[in-house]
Amino acid sequence: MRRDLETLENVHPTLSVLIETWRDGAREWLDNIETTPSIEAITWQPFENGPSMGGLLLHMIGCDLYWLESVVHGRELSLDNPAVAYDSTAMQDVAFWPAAPKNEWEWYLTLFKSSREAVLADVMAFNQPEFLVQRNGREYTFQWIIAHLVEHDSYHGGQIVMLHEMWKKLHAN
Repeated sequence: MRRDLETLENVHPTLSVLIETWRDGAREWLDNIETTPSIEAITWQPFENGPSMGGLLLHMIGCDLYWLESVVHGRELSLDNPAVAYDSTAMQDVAFWPAAPKNEWEWYLTLFKSSREAVLADVMAFNQPEFLVQRNGREYTFQWIIAHLVEHDSYHGGQIVMLHEMWKKLHAN
């Protein structure tokens, strides 16, 4: 089987590669979760206030929305979105991850996939890789923001897979 990145029509080539890399990276880590995690596995934290599979997934969605909605477009994020609400209480820099909602894996996947497709549609529509954003005394290009989100997704996606594997090993019968 051949794997390649699709060239997206009417999308700047740099953004096309980033979008397709983002899609493929998410496919890769999602495919590595071979069995549907239980609610206990999704919300399990390996240490007090540590990350959980569900918490990381909500954080990833929240970060996507923060960078695109808030930083790029200057829009207020709604705490009605469960990912935004969760991420507003997490403090990953000091390892404080609140307990994730006790929902089925399908709930998390539906939220992730619908949010991600909306984010990718926004990236394709915006289509200005060198657009410059100034925030808190720093400057970011749109293409850097997207590259950062691709890296962020791979980083936390790998952690989700690792947490699932740890859960399975610790709870094997």
